[in-house]
Amino acid sequence: MGFLDNLFKKEAKKFVSGMVEKAVDTVMNGNSSGNVKLTGTAGLRARLEEVVANEYTDYEFRQNVPAREIGAESGTADYSYGLYKNGAPVAFFNVIENKNDYKKKPLRMAKQAAEMNNIPHMNFFSHLPNETSYISQRLKKEIIRY
Repeated sequence: MGFLDNLFKKEAKKFVSGMVEKAVDTVMNGNSSGNVKLTGTAGLRARLEEVVANEYTDYEFRQNVPAREIGAESGTADYSYGLYKNGAPVAFFNVIENKNDYKKKPLRMAKQAAEMNNIPHMNFFSHLPNETSYISQRLKKEIIRY
């Protein structure tokens, strides 16, 4: 059985390697239709950044914003993104990778700190579709234009 096991493992590695190579090529170069749909956290971040770049051109979009910037207490989660107008925060966003993390105290504190400062806060969950149209509508609904 040693020969067959080795042969099977060798062929399985070739197959998996080929599949990974095709997946990387699709992500890096696009698929045959020219459309690449990123999923998960990378896809969510790309769509969120795209919406802000296209619809909030006169705003500044910052990544990894420290919660202490708005006077949040120690132990508060930082914000994945902050949207600013004339140097003042207009909205904060957290990208949630694990669907139940929003229940954890640091993220609850982040939401509370933003709300106490009258700054809209939104959680976006990477396991959900979060299509571009949804993100756009949600931002328009939540953000007061300055």
